[in-house]
Amino acid sequence: MSTALITGATGFLGSHVAAALHQSGHDVRVLVRRTSNLSRLSAIPVEVVLGDVSDRRSVRQAIDGVDVVVHAAAHLEFGPADPTFMQRVNVEGASIVLGEAASAGAFTVHVSSVAAYGHTDDEVRDETWWAPEVSGVHYERTKREAHEIARRLISEGASLTIVAPGGIYGHGDVSDFDSLVRAYSYFPIPMGYLPGIVQSFVPVDDCADGIVRIIEQHRARDEFILCADTADIAGVIRLIVESAGRKPPRYYLPGSVAERWLPLGDRLGSLVGLNPRQVLEIGTIAVRSLAFSGDKARRELAWSPQPLTDGIRQYVHELLIEREAFRALGLPPAI
Repeated sequence: MSTALITGATGFLGSHVAAALHQSGHDVRVLVRRTSNLSRLSAIPVEVVLGDVSDRRSVRQAIDGVDVVVHAAAHLEFGPADPTFMQRVNVEGASIVLGEAASAGAFTVHVSSVAAYGHTDDEVRDETWWAPEVSGVHYERTKREAHEIARRLISEGASLTIVAPGGIYGHGDVSDFDSLVRAYSYFPIPMGYLPGIVQSFVPVDDCADGIVRIIEQHRARDEFILCADTADIAGVIRLIVESAGRKPPRYYLPGSVAERWLPLGDRLGSLVGLNPRQVLEIGTIAVRSLAFSGDKARRELAWSPQPLTDGIRQYVHELLIEREAFRALGLPPAI
């Protein structure tokens, strides 16, 4: 089997990709910072190379001798305190890693995001969609720039494929979505929000499986959206509370109302401990749909992800078991 280098391997998706590649018989090498927390990789035998995606020398060292590169490293932050850091990691890092991998002749998978394609409004879109407007949200804009770098390298003949996951979820996540699932699982919250705002979702294990399928089928110079389902946020909230055995919220805050609050970001931010830019970016993302289909991956990769209904039920079940374990130890559950 091949040796695969993974950037971003200490993250939620990257660690699952590392585990899936190891399980499939690949040797796994990871490029990590000296300060990285390797706990997600503790059960996987990996070769560690210290460095940074924005440091060409360490990237070149990490790529030397590998057959496959999975570039999953990215910095996710809304209203970033240092936008130049996000630009350096998400854009310059992608340029360095993908360029060096192309020069070395390694088959490469670039992990983009459906956010790179842009907001979809009322339709479910596929890999042919490219919104004409560029997002003002730093994360979305930098992922779009990196996506364009990958497309350019493909046009120049690089053995490279782009994957664009929807919202990745599952037990062990530490994102805002995990906080939402925990809150509605643990507490009787009377209000939901954003009916009609549609998002795309994929379980983390299935996302990793899609990436492994692309590698093992050597699907070069292509793009695949990895989304299991689309659903509106209010529907997801109802699924969470029903999975937890609770009654669904009686009231739902519509997106039109939330959008009118965005200009009050400075005041709202001070109430919840966020800066105005964070409120604006989080609010902008929340009131725009990112509805995408994973049908191409299903059709061409024989990819069969878990449905959202089953995935959320499993997620909530695992969180409730975790909460009971914390209670048994006399500790408060994580939120």
